[in-house]
Amino acid sequence: NFNIFKTHSANLKVGNNNFTNSKLTLGNIYIVRDPREIVISYSKYTGKTIDETIDLLSSKGAILLPEKNLTLTLMSAWDIHYKSWQMLKVPTLLIKYENLLYNTKSEILKIAKFLSKILELNPNKFNNIINNIINSTHIDKFRKYENNFGFSEASKYSKFFGKAETASWKKKLSTQEILRIENIFKTTMIELNYL
Repeated sequence: NFNIFKTHSANLKVGNNNFTNSKLTLGNIYIVRDPREIVISYSKYTGKTIDETIDLLSSKGAILLPEKNLTLTLMSAWDIHYKSWQMLKVPTLLIKYENLLYNTKSEILKIAKFLSKILELNPNKFNNIINNIINSTHIDKFRKYENNFGFSEASKYSKFFGKAETASWKKKLSTQEILRIENIFKTTMIELNYL
């Protein structure tokens, strides 16, 4: 038996305990997004200014406080968050958010292949459900659901499922804001081909 667990938390140590470890985790699928785009999206979500959001995204001690009956989330800085999961000694699949939006089928196939391998499942088991996964998880379906029924992770400032953009930062951020983000995260952004 296995469970698939979704989290926004970094894999940080609290006291003497890591968020998770290789004894508890068979594998890791990490979805990364351009921090310039995160700043815009998260600014809307939190109701904070762009500068406040950049401060938060670059804070090693950043946490997400639950608005409802949810668990505290250890965020840390964007680059530390990414590295914390890359350092976990388990098979890891890195998926770029941008690729998931624009090359959905190939990215879902990568995920299916990865899960087949780490869970020792027959990869053909996924063939019949790939198109269903793609259709049922399209961003428009999530938006429609949220419009009709609400969504528990929505904030008081915005709906949870936004525009799902990948290059809006070019128009929405000032030159100073772009340079600030790029200077803070330069090494990791280069590693991930965002620069």
